[in-house]
Amino acid sequence: MKKLMTVALLLLFIGTYAQERRADKKENKSEMQDNRPDFTPEQKAELATKKMTLHLDLTESQQVTVNKLMLDQAKNRGSHAENREKRKDMTDAERFELKSKLMDEKIAFKKEMKSVLNDEQYQKWEKSKQNRRKGKMRKASKDKASRG
Repeated sequence: MKKLMTVALLLLFIGTYAQERRADKKENKSEMQDNRPDFTPEQKAELATKKMTLHLDLTESQQVTVNKLMLDQAKNRGSHAENREKRKDMTDAERFELKSKLMDEKIAFKKEMKSVLNDEQYQKWEKSKQNRRKGKMRKASKDKASRG
């Protein structure tokens, strides 16, 4: 009987501890989002361009062109974020139109980047994009597993 009570108390303690950790993670995540700097689209574009310059060894003319592309993308991202609330009330046809428009923007951006970068830089850029995507997927699956 003592063993049964000990096991029951141990399970209760473990369950409570796990729930506390989950709540702590949520608080930390929201704090990090609150502490994230609110950069202007120009600042975001400049930082992204500098990061790409370091990674891909861009020339001066490439930097200017990439900065313009990144600025356009940052402004678009801001407008898409503002429209996020409206998405909840969209019909399926409106959602399809929005997704189609977003995909067209991505295709256009990719074509423009391909015209700016040389073949080696473009391959390196594509590879880094894929690696970032994989990292996000791993993080999402890890977060999902820790919640479940």
